[in-house]
Amino acid sequence: MRRRALPMQADAMPAGCAEVPGSDPPAVARFGTTLVGGPSEVREALGTIVGWLETRGVGAGDCGRVELALAEALNNIVEHALAGQQGCGIDVMVARFPHWIDCELRDGGLPMPSGRLPQGRAPDVATRLRDLPEGGFGWFLIRELTANLRYTRECGINHLSFRIDLAG
Repeated sequence: MRRRALPMQADAMPAGCAEVPGSDPPAVARFGTTLVGGPSEVREALGTIVGWLETRGVGAGDCGRVELALAEALNNIVEHALAGQQGCGIDVMVARFPHWIDCELRDGGLPMPSGRLPQGRAPDVATRLRDLPEGGFGWFLIRELTANLRYTRECGINHLSFRIDLAG
């Protein structure tokens, strides 16, 4: 697995950019990493991200929601977008704002079916325990945990972004 941490300065703003009145405040801190591999690399990256959030004052419940949303999204990328592709990376960027966390994922894998996010409906669980589905909860959970969920594909790159509001 190759992974690189790219901590960014909280006050750093790209050249030519300026704050727009009425826009979101600047991020308090930013973190970026690229992971290449499978489920074990996803778990390792999630641990690193949660540790980074904790050191920036994000509470356990909020860290858990960020971790769950990222885990579902990253595992979907590994299992579907990058299935069978060796050496493809996933760029993960996390920004800590005073009242929310922004997450952005980028990969060069296959596009979403029909170029859109799945509906994310909850699977039917009104059945016997042994007949419950093993999967199908991922996009439902992501949609329940996040705000501003967006997907685009530009120049062969998938872009998935979302916001998680902090509880307090």
